[in-house]
Amino acid sequence: MVVDDEPVVQKLLVRILERAGTPTTVAATGTAALEVIRSGRSFETVFVDATIPPEGCLPILDALAVLDPQPAIVLLSGRPLEPEQQAALDRMGGRYLSKPFGPQALLDAARDAAPH
Repeated sequence: MVVDDEPVVQKLLVRILERAGTPTTVAATGTAALEVIRSGRSFETVFVDATIPPEGCLPILDALAVLDPQPAIVLLSGRPLEPEQQAALDRMGGRYLSKPFGPQALLDAARDAAPH
């Protein structure tokens, strides 16, 4: 799942992931992402904009943390993560990817975030 409010970034992520053979679902807000998560759908990897409106990534990370199986998490941001964001990401074994990034960096982050 791709959680980002910027249409250009959404399209770029979907294009990269689908070319790599990964089907994607897009959520443009944190509220929409929480609805998808609560619907019971499962995801191998979730890419989340750290500053996704309306409340940022923490509610999404909290909802993902209780799933079984827990998906891999990649947080995306154009600035350094806040301490709370970094702590939540560390607890989940996820990865941080700084914007801008290239296709291979995105795929590498997804691979590195995957549960081992």
